[in-house]
Amino acid sequence: MAETSLAVIALLASLPGSVGAAERLFETPAAQIALGAELRAVLADHPEIVETALSAPPPVDPYAAEKAADLAMIGGYAQQLFARDAPGLGSVEAGTVWAVFLKPGCESCTDVLADLKALVERRDLRINLLLLPAGPEDTRPGLLRALARRQDGSALLALNTIMERPEITAAEIVGGLAIEVKPDSAEADADLAMFERMGLDKTPSYVLPDMMIRGQMPVFVLERYFDR
Repeated sequence: MAETSLAVIALLASLPGSVGAAERLFETPAAQIALGAELRAVLADHPEIVETALSAPPPVDPYAAEKAADLAMIGGYAQQLFARDAPGLGSVEAGTVWAVFLKPGCESCTDVLADLKALVERRDLRINLLLLPAGPEDTRPGLLRALARRQDGSALLALNTIMERPEITAAEIVGGLAIEVKPDSAEADADLAMFERMGLDKTPSYVLPDMMIRGQMPVFVLERYFDR
């Protein structure tokens, strides 16, 4: 390959003129034709030049290792992330399931919830809504988990209330719903541990089957991710 490269260099170096000759390679039609003929002759004698150019290795993805680690993490938690009995939006029979972590008092989470409602209306998509605790004594995430198993819409109603009134307690929510339910603290603790082990550090955070997204995303961007 070094010899063929030298052949091309020698061809260009043989052109008449000083250092400025390179600037005049295409100065006239005759020069263009002559140079083209010479280059075609070199390439005909050394086709490996073109073969090497066409078979160049693909560019290296600097984020390949990070993407692979994310995929491995998602795969390890897939059953918990995408469970059909988690609190969420959209049909439990939807073809695709995503998960979104929210937190009481999150500045953008109320807007995100509205976006997600619109998204599941336009796509065959289920979005699990995993609520994180505002503090160690917050039992509302466990309450949502328990309400979701009732499959009567009370979990979503409770979540809407929490997003609108971040200070409301689990006891007040249960009183307003006029039902008897005990928060599932074990599942809520597991959600928090999963969030932390996945390296997520802000809400909202989205987990798709093949990627994790930290921070709020416009709904049109989420639609593009779904439509890939």
